[in-house]
Amino acid sequence: MLSTKADEILRFARPLVDFLGDVMGEDCEVVLHDLRDPERSILAIRNGQVTGRSVGDSVTDYALEVLRESQGQDYRAHYPGRLAEGGKALRLSSLFLRDDEGRIVGMLSLNQDLSRLREAHETLGRLLSLGEVSPPDREDPPIHLSIENLMNLQLERAIRDRGVEPGRMTVEEKRGVVEELDRKGIFLLRGAVGAVARRLEVSEQTVYRYLRG
Repeated sequence: MLSTKADEILRFARPLVDFLGDVMGEDCEVVLHDLRDPERSILAIRNGQVTGRSVGDSVTDYALEVLRESQGQDYRAHYPGRLAEGGKALRLSSLFLRDDEGRIVGMLSLNQDLSRLREAHETLGRLLSLGEVSPPDREDPPIHLSIENLMNLQLERAIRDRGVEPGRMTVEEKRGVVEELDRKGIFLLRGAVGAVARRLEVSEQTVYRYLRG
């Protein structure tokens, strides 16, 4: 059963989506997520043209990873990302919404499209005769907007990186796959344990044992 308190928190946060959308302008997407339902997490969104998302869409894989890494924090501000489709650069900030027991039940996110700012930066560089503006040294992590195939994508990548099929993996290699997926927040998704267990040719109880360390 869904928590009434969690529903109240999300209902209180909902007007902030339109408020922040107006304040930040059309290059900043504002999204309210209900993280109790990651596959259909978006409750409200403003300036959705930044990523092309709408109400009822899923949380991104990158957001799950950030959430997994931020359990002891109230928010994360100004972390980089880019859309996997098209490579658009984003600056991301997320406020984590907790229930009375301290569990993160929602997330209010601001996703700023940096395309115009980067174009302006490059133009000013040329006008000031500073030469060509160098690209950033680091590559921002990609953001996949759909998690329909997210579990399989991340699972197959983890297996491929080890260079051996599950049937020939050692226990430690399988444990390593599970730990890597856990760091990426995959096990926040419904059905993830079963899907991983089937692909690794182990029982669900074994996956839970790997997760407990």
